Amino acid sequence: MEMLSGIDLRGSWHEGARTWQATSDGGYALAGYTWSFEPNGYYLVKTDGSGILQWSKSYESNYGASGVIQTSDGWIFISWD
Repeated sequence: MEMLSGIDLRGSWHEGARTWQATSDGGYALAGYTWSFEPNGYYLVKTDGSGILQWSKSYESNYGASGVIQTSDGWIFISWD
């Protein structure tokens, strides 16, 4: 397993990745939590292969995401406990 480090999630307060998945374009999808962005809760981040942020999205919840998967047609889904 390759270790991901130094990825800037661009938050001002607190967020973190709980899980990640290599994506078909050579990048990464990271899923976790945020308290820096509205809405607070699930946080999904897509980076390129160098860890440069491509896009991010937060979803309202009292919990964070605990799983991420990319389907064969390119969709990215998150799951939670």
